[in-house]
Amino acid sequence: MTRITNLYARFLSLFPEREFHYRAHGRVNYFRLSQKAQISAFFVVTAALMWSAFATFYFVTYDRVLRDKEAEIAEVRMRRANPQDAFQPQSVSPALGWNRVDRKVAELAPPTKKVSRLLKDKIALEQEQDGLRKRLDAMQRSLAGKGELLAQLDRKTSRRIEEIEKVVAMTGLDPDKLVRGLTRNGQGGPEETVVASTDPGDAFAMQAARLQQRLDRWQKLQTVIASLPLIAPLDHYRKSSGFGGRRDPVTGRISRHNGLDFAYLINTPVLATARGVVVFAGWRGGYGWMIEIDHGMGVRTRYAHMKKLLVTKGQKVGFRDKIGLLGTSGRSTGPHVHYEVIFEGRPHNPMKFITAGKYIFKG
Repeated sequence: MTRITNLYARFLSLFPEREFHYRAHGRVNYFRLSQKAQISAFFVVTAALMWSAFATFYFVTYDRVLRDKEAEIAEVRMRRANPQDAFQPQSVSPALGWNRVDRKVAELAPPTKKVSRLLKDKIALEQEQDGLRKRLDAMQRSLAGKGELLAQLDRKTSRRIEEIEKVVAMTGLDPDKLVRGLTRNGQGGPEETVVASTDPGDAFAMQAARLQQRLDRWQKLQTVIASLPLIAPLDHYRKSSGFGGRRDPVTGRISRHNGLDFAYLINTPVLATARGVVVFAGWRGGYGWMIEIDHGMGVRTRYAHMKKLLVTKGQKVGFRDKIGLLGTSGRSTGPHVHYEVIFEGRPHNPMKFITAGKYIFKG
């Protein structure tokens, strides 16, 4: 019983509830594909494939039976036309005499009733064959209609994937690398070439498989977008210092600035720019009171010079959660938040992420 329960749970895990986001008319919308809907679609496709296989097997078997029946009818007619041959001994033995007569021919001596029954069977089989052909044609038309729906959804999904990949590329990061960063499970095995099939059921199954791959890709990219810091850490701000080379505000010498400075009123709420886990919350030298958040996929953000921290290390935070209050702690000349975006240990220009986010959140 436990094994059955485990198998059932593994089967259900193949169809997690999926949430898809898309932008239309300047707004971000979403829809959910429930587990029940996915399982229903799976059984519909499976039933269609099983019926196609059964119909093919039935027609092959039926044709063989029909040929045997027709041969038997021809034999009966031939024997009726030459009745003298029907009762010739097949072989005569001194011991058996005339007992070695063809028994099948003897049984067909009065052929009229048997021929009539065989003809009726043939007519019934032809009618059944015609009915099966009509049902098969209807199934093929139905598969063709469903195939067109799959093709439309495939095209729409491909467009959505392309749009998201373009937005991610605007940040300067590689979408494929980020997707691979979502999971680190090992994969492998020999390469097996898939041969294209002309069977409608097989073609439909391959089309459904391709769509499933696209949907999986779309879902992963949705997760990537939800984990990328695509907004500024303040609702209102004045950018007081850019990313890269600048004149140091304290020493006056040319130095490198690994983030952006957003100035505004002291005690202004500082917001998490994406969901993640707080990996540091405390005092860090020239950064003053600082928070560092891990967003997964190798992406982290830092928020420095704050007056007060509202989160602690290990705490999970959501998109736009308040994590601290703007201040001027550490090596600072006035109220602002120093904001950094780090990917795999290297700082990246946060403004690229904020610009990309405008294409996601506009409207």
